[in-house]
Amino acid sequence: MDPVYFSKLLTLQNQWLTARQTAIASNVANANTPAFKAQDVQPFDAVLAATSEKQAMTNPRHMTGGPEDAVAFAKQPQASWEITHSGNSVSLEQELLKAGETTRAYRLNVNLDKAFGRLMDLALKGYGPKG
Repeated sequence: MDPVYFSKLLTLQNQWLTARQTAIASNVANANTPAFKAQDVQPFDAVLAATSEKQAMTNPRHMTGGPEDAVAFAKQPQASWEITHSGNSVSLEQELLKAGETTRAYRLNVNLDKAFGRLMDLALKGYGPKG
């Protein structure tokens, strides 16, 4: 039986969500710090595109490809909705929206992981001892 990479994908996204939540928390904590520049991690699709995980090609008509090297969750400056007189670029409204998106994505991952686990349980029950 070939290894299942779905769990690795969920783990990678959960690690990315953790890094993003850390960046959001740092931005909120420094909302009143003069000259603080808000940061965010690179988008997950960029991280995913740069991972070393490749899809198994079991049929010549399947898609192939993907860059070879994994990418760290690099922080990058984020475009802010406003910059205050002190030079601070943190927008609390923007940070709250990002925190909500992060929470929803994490909940989705948890539900997908549970569903995948139930699917694996059902599949393996058919291979257990009979009688």
